[in-house]
Amino acid sequence: MVLNTTVGLGGILDVGTYLGLPYHHEDFGQTLGRWGVDGGPYLMVPFLGPSNLRDATGTVATVFADPFNLWMTNIDLGYIPFARTAIDSVDQRSRNIETFDKIRGTSLDYYSTLRSLYLQRRASDIRNEDSASPSGNPISSKLPSSD
Repeated sequence: MVLNTTVGLGGILDVGTYLGLPYHHEDFGQTLGRWGVDGGPYLMVPFLGPSNLRDATGTVATVFADPFNLWMTNIDLGYIPFARTAIDSVDQRSRNIETFDKIRGTSLDYYSTLRSLYLQRRASDIRNEDSASPSGNPISSKLPSSD
Protein backbone atom coordinates (compact mmCIF):
# COMPACT_ATOMS: atom_id res chain seq x y z
CA MET A 1 0.00 0.00 0.00
CA VAL A 2 2.77 2.45 0.90
CA LEU A 3 4.59 1.62 -2.33
CA ASN A 4 1.54 2.23 -4.52
CA THR A 5 0.66 5.40 -2.61
CA THR A 6 4.12 6.94 -2.85
CA VAL A 7 5.63 5.64 -6.09
CA GLY A 8 2.27 4.87 -7.77
CA LEU A 9 1.08 8.48 -7.80
CA GLY A 10 -1.26 8.23 -4.84
CA GLY A 11 -2.44 4.73 -5.71
CA ILE A 12 -3.39 5.50 -9.32
CA LEU A 13 -0.71 3.13 -10.61
CA ASP A 14 -0.27 -0.40 -9.26
CA VAL A 15 3.52 -0.49 -8.88
CA GLY A 16 3.39 -3.32 -6.34
CA THR A 17 1.96 -5.87 -8.78
CA TYR A 18 4.56 -4.85 -11.37
CA LEU A 19 7.28 -5.58 -8.77
CA GLY A 20 5.77 -8.99 -7.94
CA LEU A 21 3.86 -8.15 -4.77
CA PRO A 22 0.48 -9.91 -4.51
CA TYR A 23 -2.68 -7.84 -5.01
CA HIS A 24 -4.96 -7.51 -2.00
CA HIS A 25 -8.45 -6.06 -2.28
CA GLU A 26 -9.54 -4.39 0.93
CA ASP A 27 -12.47 -2.11 1.65
CA PHE A 28 -13.62 0.05 4.53
CA GLY A 29 -16.28 -2.50 5.54
CA GLN A 30 -13.47 -5.01 6.16
CA THR A 31 -11.62 -2.42 8.22
CA LEU A 32 -14.70 -1.77 10.33
CA GLY A 33 -15.12 -5.54 10.77
CA ARG A 34 -11.50 -5.91 11.93
CA TRP A 35 -12.15 -3.12 14.44
CA GLY A 36 -15.00 -5.18 15.88
CA VAL A 37 -18.00 -3.37 14.36
CA ASP A 38 -20.90 -5.80 14.08
CA GLY A 39 -22.30 -6.42 10.59
CA GLY A 40 -25.83 -5.49 11.55
CA PRO A 41 -28.85 -6.55 9.52
CA TYR A 42 -28.45 -8.21 6.15
CA LEU A 43 -29.45 -6.04 3.20
CA MET A 44 -30.20 -6.81 -0.43
CA VAL A 45 -29.33 -3.51 -2.10
CA PRO A 46 -30.96 -3.04 -5.51
CA PHE A 47 -28.42 -3.10 -8.35
CA LEU A 48 -25.52 -3.58 -5.90
CA GLY A 49 -26.46 -6.95 -4.42
CA PRO A 50 -26.03 -8.40 -0.94
CA SER A 51 -24.57 -6.38 1.89
CA ASN A 52 -25.08 -5.57 5.54
CA LEU A 53 -25.31 -2.26 7.38
CA ARG A 54 -21.57 -2.15 8.20
CA ASP A 55 -20.45 -2.94 4.65
CA ALA A 56 -23.01 -0.58 3.07
CA THR A 57 -21.72 2.19 5.34
CA GLY A 58 -18.17 1.27 4.36
CA THR A 59 -19.10 1.41 0.68
CA VAL A 60 -20.62 4.88 1.08
CA ALA A 61 -17.50 6.06 2.95
CA THR A 62 -15.26 4.60 0.23
CA VAL A 63 -17.24 6.33 -2.53
CA PHE A 64 -17.07 9.70 -0.79
CA ALA A 65 -13.35 9.33 0.06
CA ASP A 66 -12.34 8.24 -3.45
CA PRO A 67 -9.99 10.93 -4.85
CA PHE A 68 -11.31 10.42 -8.40
CA ASN A 69 -14.90 10.90 -7.26
CA LEU A 70 -13.93 14.03 -5.31
CA TRP A 71 -12.10 15.43 -8.30
CA MET A 72 -15.03 14.78 -10.66
CA THR A 73 -17.43 16.44 -8.21
CA ASN A 74 -15.15 19.47 -7.81
CA ILE A 75 -14.98 20.08 -11.56
CA ASP A 76 -18.78 19.85 -11.93
CA LEU A 77 -18.80 16.33 -13.36
CA GLY A 78 -20.61 14.81 -10.37
CA TYR A 79 -22.50 12.37 -12.58
CA ILE A 80 -19.27 10.50 -13.44
CA PRO A 81 -19.01 8.71 -10.04
CA PHE A 82 -22.61 7.48 -10.44
CA ALA A 83 -21.90 6.25 -13.97
CA ARG A 84 -18.72 4.58 -12.72
CA THR A 85 -20.65 2.78 -9.96
CA ALA A 86 -23.36 1.69 -12.41
CA ILE A 87 -20.80 0.34 -14.87
CA ASP A 88 -18.96 -1.50 -12.08
CA SER A 89 -22.24 -3.02 -10.87
CA VAL A 90 -23.10 -4.28 -14.35
CA ASP A 91 -19.56 -5.65 -14.73
CA GLN A 92 -19.72 -7.50 -11.40
CA ARG A 93 -23.11 -8.94 -12.29
CA SER A 94 -21.87 -10.12 -15.68
CA ARG A 95 -18.84 -11.79 -14.09
CA ASN A 96 -21.04 -13.70 -11.66
CA ILE A 97 -24.20 -14.40 -13.69
CA GLU A 98 -23.38 -18.11 -14.15
CA THR A 99 -22.74 -18.50 -10.43
CA PHE A 100 -26.06 -16.85 -9.58
CA ASP A 101 -27.84 -19.10 -12.08
CA LYS A 102 -26.19 -22.15 -10.50
CA ILE A 103 -27.25 -21.01 -7.02
CA ARG A 104 -30.81 -20.40 -8.24
CA GLY A 105 -30.93 -23.86 -9.81
CA THR A 106 -29.50 -25.80 -6.87
CA SER A 107 -30.96 -24.08 -3.80
CA LEU A 108 -34.32 -24.50 -2.16
CA ASP A 109 -34.32 -20.92 -0.92
CA TYR A 110 -32.32 -18.62 -3.22
CA TYR A 111 -32.45 -15.61 -0.87
CA SER A 112 -31.28 -17.59 2.18
CA THR A 113 -28.49 -19.21 0.18
CA LEU A 114 -27.24 -15.84 -1.07
CA ARG A 115 -27.37 -14.44 2.46
CA SER A 116 -25.44 -17.38 3.86
CA LEU A 117 -22.79 -17.28 1.13
CA TYR A 118 -22.41 -13.51 1.47
CA LEU A 119 -22.00 -13.63 5.26
CA GLN A 120 -19.48 -16.49 5.01
CA ARG A 121 -17.48 -14.63 2.36
CA ARG A 122 -17.40 -11.37 4.33
CA ALA A 123 -16.30 -13.16 7.49
CA SER A 124 -13.52 -14.77 5.45
CA ASP A 125 -12.57 -11.39 3.94
CA ILE A 126 -12.37 -9.79 7.37
CA ARG A 127 -10.08 -12.59 8.58
CA ASN A 128 -8.03 -12.12 5.35
CA GLU A 129 -8.41 -15.77 4.42
CA ASP A 130 -7.76 -16.78 0.82
CA SER A 131 -11.01 -18.52 -0.07
CA ALA A 132 -11.06 -17.85 -3.80
CA SER A 133 -11.67 -20.80 -6.03
CA PRO A 134 -9.29 -21.65 -8.89
CA SER A 135 -11.71 -19.93 -11.29
CA GLY A 136 -11.25 -16.70 -9.39
CA ASN A 137 -14.87 -16.69 -8.24
CA PRO A 138 -15.05 -16.83 -4.43
CA ILE A 139 -18.65 -18.05 -4.28
CA SER A 140 -18.38 -20.84 -6.85
CA SER A 141 -15.99 -22.80 -4.64
CA LYS A 142 -18.88 -23.30 -2.17
CA LEU A 143 -21.41 -24.52 -4.75
CA PRO A 144 -22.25 -28.12 -5.54
CA SER A 145 -20.92 -29.36 -8.84
CA SER A 146 -23.43 -29.64 -11.66
CA ASP A 147 -21.40 -32.36 -13.42
